[in-house]
Amino acid sequence: TCLVYCDGTNFVNGLSGSAGNFSVAGNVSVTGTITGNGVGISAMNASNLTSGTVATARLGSGTANSATFLRGDQTYAVPSANATALTTTNFTIQQIGTALVFQYNGANVAVMSSGGNLTSSGQFVAGGSV
Repeated sequence: TCLVYCDGTNFVNGLSGSAGNFSVAGNVSVTGTITGNGVGISAMNASNLTSGTVATARLGSGTANSATFLRGDQTYAVPSANATALTTTNFTIQQIGTALVFQYNGANVAVMSSGGNLTSSGQFVAGGSV
């Protein structure tokens, strides 16, 4: 067991600093809890984060706003002009048993079985190659 008395002048071998502060030449192993505000930590691996919020600026490059999304390459981008959005609140997709059921205004319009077969209560209209 080694006790450290730090008054600015008296240190154990390998320690240096000033009253209230000291640095260690080598590794430190702690069996208890280390407390503090973490202000001086600048190289923590993100896999060690367990709570809190990561600032938007740290997530990627570019402008983060309501007109952009964060791509897989960590850059913010505006969606393609060819992208379409589902804007109706009357359309739902839900899993019933092993099937996906597509409903519009509460009525089933198509069902996809677990085997990948798609059946419809109406017509399918497709453009291009099918």
